[in-house]
Amino acid sequence: MTINIAMGGFFTLAKDMTKHGLNHDNPINTEQPVRFAVQSWVFPSTLTENIYYHLFFTDFDIAKAPYGKKLDKGVVEIRESDIDLSVVLPPTAAGEISANILAANPMALGSSTSAIVFVEFINSRGHVEAGFDTTSRFGEFSRPFEVISQEITLLPRTIPVVELASETSGPIEPPTHPPIIENTLNLSATPSILESGGKITYTATLSNAVANDTTITLSNNLIIIIPAGQTSGYVTQEILNHEDVYLDAETISVNIKEVSGNSENLQINKDQIVTEITDTIDTTTVNLGNVTVNEGGMVTLTANVNNAPQTNLTLTLSNGQVITILAGQTSGSVTFPAPTDDAYIDADSQTISISNATGGNYEQLDTSDTATITVQDTINTTTVTLGDVTVNEGGMVTLTANVNNAPQTDLTLTLSNGEVITILAGQTSGSVTFPAPADDAYFDAGSQTISISNATGGNYESLNTSDTATITINDTINTTAVTFLDITVNEGGTITLTANVDNAPQTDLTLTLSNGEVITILAGQTSGSVTFPAPTDDAYVDAGSQTISISSATGGNYEQLNTSDTATITVQDTIDTTTVTLGDVTVNEGGTITLTANVNNAPQTDLTLTLSNGEIITILAGQTSGSVTFPAPTDDAYVDAGSQTISISNALGGNYENLNTSDTATITVQDTIDTTTVTLGDVTVNEGGTITLTANVNNAPQTDLTLTLSNGEVITILAGQTSGSVTFPAPTDDAYIDAGTQTISISNAAGGNYEQLDTSDTATITVQDTINTTTVTLGDVTVNEGGTITLTANVNNAPQTDLTLTLSNGQVITILAGQTSGSVTFLAPTDDAYIDADSQTISISNATGGNYEQLDTSDTATITVQDTIDTTTVTLGDVTVNEGGTITLTANVNNAPQTDLTLTLSNGQVITILAGQTSGSVTFPAPTDDAYVDAGTQTISISNATGGNYESLNTSDTATITVQDTIDTTTVTLGDVIVNEGGMVTLTANVNNAPQTDLTLTLSNGEVITILAGQTSGSVTFPAPADDAYIDAGTQTISISSAAGGNYEQLDTSDTATITVQDTIDTTTVTLGDVTVNEGGT
Repeated sequence: MTINIAMGGFFTLAKDMTKHGLNHDNPINTEQPVRFAVQSWVFPSTLTENIYYHLFFTDFDIAKAPYGKKLDKGVVEIRESDIDLSVVLPPTAAGEISANILAANPMALGSSTSAIVFVEFINSRGHVEAGFDTTSRFGEFSRPFEVISQEITLLPRTIPVVELASETSGPIEPPTHPPIIENTLNLSATPSILESGGKITYTATLSNAVANDTTITLSNNLIIIIPAGQTSGYVTQEILNHEDVYLDAETISVNIKEVSGNSENLQINKDQIVTEITDTIDTTTVNLGNVTVNEGGMVTLTANVNNAPQTNLTLTLSNGQVITILAGQTSGSVTFPAPTDDAYIDADSQTISISNATGGNYEQLDTSDTATITVQDTINTTTVTLGDVTVNEGGMVTLTANVNNAPQTDLTLTLSNGEVITILAGQTSGSVTFPAPADDAYFDAGSQTISISNATGGNYESLNTSDTATITINDTINTTAVTFLDITVNEGGTITLTANVDNAPQTDLTLTLSNGEVITILAGQTSGSVTFPAPTDDAYVDAGSQTISISSATGGNYEQLNTSDTATITVQDTIDTTTVTLGDVTVNEGGTITLTANVNNAPQTDLTLTLSNGEIITILAGQTSGSVTFPAPTDDAYVDAGSQTISISNALGGNYENLNTSDTATITVQDTIDTTTVTLGDVTVNEGGTITLTANVNNAPQTDLTLTLSNGEVITILAGQTSGSVTFPAPTDDAYIDAGTQTISISNAAGGNYEQLDTSDTATITVQDTINTTTVTLGDVTVNEGGTITLTANVNNAPQTDLTLTLSNGQVITILAGQTSGSVTFLAPTDDAYIDADSQTISISNATGGNYEQLDTSDTATITVQDTIDTTTVTLGDVTVNEGGTITLTANVNNAPQTDLTLTLSNGQVITILAGQTSGSVTFPAPTDDAYVDAGTQTISISNATGGNYESLNTSDTATITVQDTIDTTTVTLGDVIVNEGGMVTLTANVNNAPQTDLTLTLSNGEVITILAGQTSGSVTFPAPADDAYIDAGTQTISISSAAGGNYEQLDTSDTATITVQDTIDTTTVTLGDVTVNEGGT
């Protein structure tokens, strides 16, 4: 808001802390006349909340005023609303601040003698645009305010005027009304709005403007105010959204109910003013739900609408069925039978649509949705069974499939091994013959499960092909081994790793290595390689070796593959140099030096650089720079600019192969000019006494500083001291010269070697004629516990006899006659390991001697006893225990804690040393006893400590727990076997503790049983003696000749197995040959 002001005006600025009442009758709190010699006054956009400012102008006309009226005098009032406009106003009110210039007293607008201009500043939390509704300060009703101008121009008065009073209250001169004229009042309104909502603006119009406000009350109780001097006013009614989907167009009728303010000779048109609410077309949608039903079942078809009908809605479907959705409901259904069940595969689907819809009273109805009815076949299952087969390796396998229902067309069954069985139409079985695997190193004879992977034909509704056949093939096992060659390579080089096999694979053999690389040995080949980069060449110490093993192997079609071999890759380091550079620094004396070190390769661990001045720079792992900040030489009053070279004296960490730390940094310290000031202390002395005048400097001189005073006396401040004094007699007491004051200045200064010396200070010497009080001051003392306290008392006048001061702690200080201080020494509290720093106030309880006129002993001294840091150490005792035993771990301290000390160990256990004790323990179980070799040690540290009230606690000690193995025996048992001659012997070994690594047992017959890690048994199968025609049943004892692996403490392999071979009965037939012989022959 800007008020433009012509020169020569006179204003009164008033401040009102109270909100206005309905009659604008509260008094002004403060008032200050102001004359302005400027062309404009800009009001701030943010004013203190609830504070009103009044600007009275009496020597001006308002050139541009509300409604074009010429106002003789007035007041500009600025206030800030305490309403949050962003909450209570529509979105158009948000934004920056604006001002509304309003007519605060409409009754005065018809007069040319006086008026008030009211300027309202809405607060900065919202922006108010022209024409918004707000609460009037004349009452609780809402009325529109109109922005008339953002600017008021004030012109100098050229005729005498009458000034306003110095407060805002008081009546205003009643106006002189113009002649009464006949007038007509008409009402109009917004002709139509949509049912989605909007605003209806009711406008009342007078045929002629009148001198005061006209208030019109409408039949809907809304109020329109036509301001004085205007011919129209309006009010806006917000119509909320009541949009719906039904046919319900309507109208709103309003007329003028009553008028106040200007009803004389007023012709009022009370006709109804109609606003039409236009129906908007909204679509209601019918949705049909899809249905799935078995043939022969019942179909229930449901229709849903998103708006309930007002009358029953009837939907005729494309199949002739009818769904009725009752008024007020949102769904309806119809039920009808599905197609009947039969023996044929005839599942089907049908699309149902809506052919006609009536009722519901909808504005618009969408019936385009359709429903899909899916009719599912009822299922009968036919089962395929496969016969198990036993065959020798290299023999022929005949595999038969059977069905419990003959197929109507040929049924083709594709097996999981690729073979095909065909069951002809009308038959219930079919077979296929194929060779068993040959005896070689690639296929592991044993058992094979054949399943059906695909079935076509037969015209079945459902065919169960889940049955499988087991083909048992007797075979022997051959092992193929994979071997590696070790490799040596420089870092940054290329590694070529080769794998070899002693039997070429039948299919590609893929070997996945422990580092993720893959070697493929092609089918028919005996070796394969993979090439990958060695670790890159870098600046760090990282030479080493890596063991590569095979993590998995696929393909090759081997009966058994040994992938236990490993390759050792040795990577040799190449040497790279990393360089440290230090940045030069220029700094003023007294400033702060930040010295930065940079490396061209970031360290792998923190790099600590110790500088030649003792400072330390740490470059964190992964970073390329680090800094240290330390103070430059302090700013002083002497000429001492210079430079300093900083080098690196030591470097630790970083894991570099080679580190160059030869670079240096130059620190240039620039001199700053400092002024040293001489201050002279004022002196008060009795007549006839002695004046001691002291000069102080804030920087001690480097050579003796001689100060010649204006009274001819000389003070010398010695080199290295900050003060000096001179003593001379005060004026003597007599009947003529009354004591008074004298000003002493410095007339000359020599020496000191200062850059600049300020000697402008003066001292005032006051010579008193009356009794003087002597004051005792006690000096505060700070002392370490266990130290000695020296407490000093000072007096500003030396006593004529010894002055004895008895202190509140019983100690006594004596200030000898002619001296100004005295001291006493006594012990501070003793040193200990606990936090007990403290302070004590000492006062003077009695004073004798000194011959003083008056002595002030009220001063006290504070004795601060500082804790000295004593470290208490926690020690943990080592423990040796058998596995399965109990560990008792003890902690000791060399000073008993004052409160319970709780120590949390790195294994989560907690030891508590009770207050006043020096040790504490915790008991917990050792690792359990087992059968494996696992003796070892464990280091226990302290992870946290609380309590004890120690000044410093060292918890760095650790305890070593040694767990000793106890020997447990694991026993291998072999199971006895009974077998027919010509059969297969399966011999099983069991252990009572599962091995931690594979356990290999070599039997006395050369067979090998392997019990895998984590398992408790393993077996081997080998042939029994062959079937023959002779009587040779018998037994064989098998023992364990050697055992390897398992990680057992002790293994008992003494058990044996008895193999009983039973004779099978084979018949030997004797045949006699027929003979024909002549009588007498042979």
